[in-house]
Amino acid sequence: ALALAAPPLVFELPWGGLGRGVAASGVSGRVLIHGGFIAAADDRRHRLRRLRRRRATRVRIYSEHRGLSMMPPMGEQSREIDAFLERQGYHGADAVGAARAALEAAGLTRAGKQRIAATKLDRAIAALRAAAPVSCGNAACNAALARSTGAAKVAVAARADLCHRCAGSATRRTGGRLVTALAAAGVRRLVVVGGSPNSRDELASLLDGAVDLTLVDGTKRRTREQARNDRSRADLVLIWAPTELEHKVSNLYTAPAGPTERARLLHVGRRGVSALAQDVADELEGLPPAGARTSRRGRRR
Repeated sequence: ALALAAPPLVFELPWGGLGRGVAASGVSGRVLIHGGFIAAADDRRHRLRRLRRRRATRVRIYSEHRGLSMMPPMGEQSREIDAFLERQGYHGADAVGAARAALEAAGLTRAGKQRIAATKLDRAIAALRAAAPVSCGNAACNAALARSTGAAKVAVAARADLCHRCAGSATRRTGGRLVTALAAAGVRRLVVVGGSPNSRDELASLLDGAVDLTLVDGTKRRTREQARNDRSRADLVLIWAPTELEHKVSNLYTAPAGPTERARLLHVGRRGVSALAQDVADELEGLPPAGARTSRRGRRR
C-alpha cells in the first residue's frame, strides 16, 4: 500500500485484451495494489469502479515528485521457483532437484512450495552457488567447482554464460586454470614485469587475490635494489616481453640471481591476459615444486 501526496499523478493502466488505456488523473488518496488488481480511494467514484473491475497488466506512475515508492503487485513480490531455477541455468530433473534441496537446506523454501519471495532471491543465488554449482561443461570448471563447493556432482548449465566459475568467458576460464596451477606449484607471491595499464588491471582482477601480486610498470624507472627486493620475496617472476616493457627495466629482473633470490623466472612471449594465463599454466604444470631455480628462458637448472 502507498499513501500518495496531493500533487497530481497520472496512472496509465493498459488492460489486457482491450487494446487501449484508461487514465485517472488527480488521484490524491490511498492506492492499493493487491493480487494484480487496482483499487483506490478518490472522489471520482465512477472512474474508480471502472478501475476495480479491470485487471492491471502493467502500472506506471508519473509524478513531478521524486522519492515515491510503490508496493508491486503480488506477482512481482514472489517468483515461481522452477522458472527462477531455469533462469539460473538448472535444467533436467537431477539438476533442479539438487537446486531445490540446496534452497530447502538453507531454509529458503520447503518441499511442495511453488513460489519464493523476491526478497529471498539474493540469498537463494548465494545458496545455490555454495551447494549446487553449475558449469559450462569445461573439465577445469567442473573440477574447480567440485573442489570449492564439495559438491558430489556439478550440473552443466543451460548456457555457458551461467557457469558459476567462468561465466562463459574464455579469459576467466584460463584465469581459473592459472590460479589452480599457481597453487599446485606452491606459488604464493607473483611478480609480473610489463604489460599495458589495462592488461595489468585485467590480470589483477582475474587473479582476484589468489596470490600476492606485484605488477611492475615496464615503462617507468626501477632501481636495481627495488628489482632485487621483488625477486627476493617472489616465488615466480614473469617477464611479459612483447608488451610495454623497456630493456632497462627487464634487464634488472633477468640479471643473474643473487644468493637470497629464489624466484623462478619465466618469459611470456604472447600479448593478452588470456594468452599469458594459458602459457604460464602450461609451464607451471611441468615445473618442479617451488624453490627450484630456472634460467632466463624458464628452463630448470
